Amino acid sequence: MSRPSCAFCAKERTLTKEHIWPAGFLRRTNYGTRYSARSKRTFGGDLTIKDVCADCNNGPLSRLDGYACELYDRYFHAMPRRGGVVTFEYDFGQLTQWLLKTAFNSARSNSDKDADLLRLYAPIILTEHPCLPAFVGFFITLVGPSLMMNPATGATKVIRPKAARSGPIIIPNVTGYDHVSTRMIMINGYFFTIVLSRRTTIDTDVVADLFASIPGEPLAVGGRMQLTTTMDAGEVLSGIRDWPAVPT
Repeated sequence: MSRPSCAFCAKERTLTKEHIWPAGFLRRTNYGTRYSARSKRTFGGDLTIKDVCADCNNGPLSRLDGYACELYDRYFHAMPRRGGVVTFEYDFGQLTQWLLKTAFNSARSNSDKDADLLRLYAPIILTEHPCLPAFVGFFITLVGPSLMMNPATGATKVIRPKAARSGPIIIPNVTGYDHVSTRMIMINGYFFTIVLSRRTTIDTDVVADLFASIPGEPLAVGGRMQLTTTMDAGEVLSGIRDWPAVPT
């Protein structure tokens, strides 16, 4: 009887538990409850999926999680100020590999339709020599704090973007979703959008409004960007305008 295949290397091996978010993130902060779109509930445990072999889990995937934790210590832990500017320096290859890995983990854990599309990028996620992946785009922006007022009491409260979220998103009032899929990954004030092409050729006129509506700007291949806040925590965390639509 054959053994199940690893989600990343596709080899038949004994499978191990993979964290959706790096365990190092969870040791560095306390996000409290987690949300699972599959079960439509929150709970206190870690989000995991058990379909990854030990070689992938303890090798290239662990390396990428280690790099993400380095970025957490340098940038992600800090809450951006509203209107503030951050100089963000990163390794484009490792960061995009980790974003694809996290999106793929999230999609599989919730059995959503993007899992097969993201599976195409498994060899790129595992490679030691990352390159610019075809048919996918990455965007980044910062999320600043919000000042929320209780209308009954008049009391105000600062809402900060303390959250780790990953999942599909739908940008309202735009077309083009038969051509591309959009996903988000948010770590505190850092908001990444991944755009995955469903086709090898795209009518740019069809997706023009969608691309123009993505917050922030394309992730620079050079690995250095000056970022400013273009969204606020109240908008993101409460789902105003269905953005993001389906967090996990």
